[in-house]
Amino acid sequence: MRDDPPPLARTPNTNAARLGFGVSGPHGLALTSRKSTFSILEKAVEEGVTHFDTAPFYGDGEAERRLGLFLHASRVEAVVSTKAGEPLGRPFWGGAPTAKDFSPETIRRSVDDSRRRLQLDRIDVLYLHGPAAIQIDEALPALEALVGAGAIGKWGVCGRGPEIDAALARGAGAIMAPYSILDRSRAPLFAAARENGIETAAIEPLIRGFFTESHEAVRRPADLWGRARAFRAPPPPVAPEEMRRRLGVLNDAGPAQVALAFALANRRLDTVYFTTTKAKHLAENLGSADIELDDEAVRQLNDLFPETT
Repeated sequence: MRDDPPPLARTPNTNAARLGFGVSGPHGLALTSRKSTFSILEKAVEEGVTHFDTAPFYGDGEAERRLGLFLHASRVEAVVSTKAGEPLGRPFWGGAPTAKDFSPETIRRSVDDSRRRLQLDRIDVLYLHGPAAIQIDEALPALEALVGAGAIGKWGVCGRGPEIDAALARGAGAIMAPYSILDRSRAPLFAAARENGIETAAIEPLIRGFFTESHEAVRRPADLWGRARAFRAPPPPVAPEEMRRRLGVLNDAGPAQVALAFALANRRLDTVYFTTTKAKHLAENLGSADIELDDEAVRQLNDLFPETT
């Protein structure tokens, strides 16, 4: 069977305009076939998804290659972001890199390699992945030169802590950080960024799949990636079963849909990213765009779930 993506005629759906798809994790590994990735991307575009995020360290560039092949063959207009920050080493158990290289030379090479794999003349947003403030300072001349040359549209930072503050103080054009019904701690940062015209992107709104009843099941190779990622992460303050029960009290939609709708209810978020390898979960997640949570529903959800900091 062919591994090339099919030609695609895109049908716009504005309801999904703020939902973005992450071509990450299993989409860069042999656990998920290229054909499966292309099929998921095709369905996402058909439902109106136009924002795609990836990174060179997913499968040593394979995730970027897949996204590039798909976009080139389908000829859809998309907003594409990727990342820079070359890992210098990983613990033997396969956790997060022990250090990253944000030197100007490495960033320029990383952008050139990403553009080639993505088959793009320009990357819309380049995120530095978890840099320290001093590393942003080191990278800044190269980032500004890349913007000036048209190789990237803007630069930003993807992170969880003080690196976001450092990025905002240094003129970043975009920030990306976790935001979910259990972790709303970065809401003030997102609000401040939007007030200053800075693009905002939320990741991990589904908390590593805990809102799906099958999140612990391993029914096919691609599920191994999610289980390994969840195993390395700290447990949520509310058990998955309890999270799903609480989410069911407000709406007859699925728990994952309500969790995504909660993130979308924060209008300071330009894009809310999720990922999946399953067509069923893709359809459910995209259905969250049709759920409107009013202020009272958001208040009830805030009361139902403890906020982590």
